[in-house]
Amino acid sequence: MVAVDAGGLLFKSNALTPELTAQEQAAATGVAEAYRLMRYDAVGITGQDLAAGLPFLQQLAHRTALPWLSADLVQRNTGKPFFPASVIKKIGNLRVGVFALSGPAATAALRPEDQAMVQPWQEVVPGVLGQLKKADLVILLSGLPTAENEALAQRHPEVDLIVRAGDDGASNQPPRQVRNTLLLQTEKQGKSLGVLDIQWNASRQWGEDRATLLTTKRSELDQVEWFLRGHGRKGDPEMLYQNEPAKLKAYRELVAEKQRLEEEIKRLNGELTKGTGRPEPLAKNRFLALYAELPDQPAVQAVVERTTKTMNQLGQELAKRHLEQDKKGISAPGPLVGWQRCAGCHRAEADFWRQSRHAKAYATLRAKNQQFNQTCLPCHVTGPASTAMPESLQAVGCESCHGPGREHSNDPKRPMVKQPPAQSCLGCHTPEHDDNFDFSRDRHRLNCIHVR
Repeated sequence: MVAVDAGGLLFKSNALTPELTAQEQAAATGVAEAYRLMRYDAVGITGQDLAAGLPFLQQLAHRTALPWLSADLVQRNTGKPFFPASVIKKIGNLRVGVFALSGPAATAALRPEDQAMVQPWQEVVPGVLGQLKKADLVILLSGLPTAENEALAQRHPEVDLIVRAGDDGASNQPPRQVRNTLLLQTEKQGKSLGVLDIQWNASRQWGEDRATLLTTKRSELDQVEWFLRGHGRKGDPEMLYQNEPAKLKAYRELVAEKQRLEEEIKRLNGELTKGTGRPEPLAKNRFLALYAELPDQPAVQAVVERTTKTMNQLGQELAKRHLEQDKKGISAPGPLVGWQRCAGCHRAEADFWRQSRHAKAYATLRAKNQQFNQTCLPCHVTGPASTAMPESLQAVGCESCHGPGREHSNDPKRPMVKQPPAQSCLGCHTPEHDDNFDFSRDRHRLNCIHVR
């Protein structure tokens, strides 16, 4: 088995929030340590992995010994790669060559002091494939856009597999053949594990599973013959349908389909029984959903617990700094008033809201001792996340949907947002957090009776 990841696993975007850099780096370190424990053979690099800077990734690679690859991320002055371009793994008698391309999007994450650049794949790939001449199977971990991967497959059929980094919100993509290359992708954020079972041989030409295909074609022929028997119950269809051109056309199409299937079955039988035709590599793909209910590997779980503890400690330190700023008058009072102020006039709506999961959002973090985790906090509180916010904002409250309420509470004639737009929800209910969210359906579950 070869375990690979095309990249985009450390951070959610190409840039970090300055105030949260320490926490996000701690999370990235935990991810890298977990990947090492899971014994990944190769990991690609995209712009999301460079969000904390190239030196951070270099230090992380050294500290965790995770095999990061990138053939096109090079030193500006020398053209030498910062990371290994490729690796060959011996799996039984099979030599599997793996190389990676970060792609042009990674350029946005580079800083001037990095003295780095991303070379065009057209210049890089020929040399890397030369290094992998002895490999029996060649895999590319790609940060390139889909169109560029297709162009690469057309130009370099010696690349057998292209695994694309799922960094654009795309869902699982089953294998699709371009010339002699299979292109595939697994959705981002580790929600699924893609498994590709390969029967490989020296021909290196993807082909069909003849035995399975023969069974399928026999089933299709049985169905066509059943329809033909129905047409022939009352006599010869050619005579019966003389004055019904539509039925005659349908009948003749079935006859032609029967002849085509019989010829294909004859060909497949011949190739299977007589051994004619060259054996071809086969691939069967499946995606495994990684549900939270699945049991955790103990060593990886220990990394997760240690990482979350570190992030919470960093959040507590940030909270202390916020409190000091409040004491010094650095933080000005904002436009938010909290749900209790709203309840003074909108009691029925507030009572309805208090029974909702939104009202308990912050409590779920506190129960897990993660109320200082700045990665989670923004979607569990009202307004801009702060570890020093008052209790009245420690929930997804009224103002999360209806906007800041200070002006309205001082002068009720000032309007509020009565019907929250989809954007109010979609900032947190993203596919990686809630892949079953449907705004038009789910907003009715939190329709707080009515707005006065």
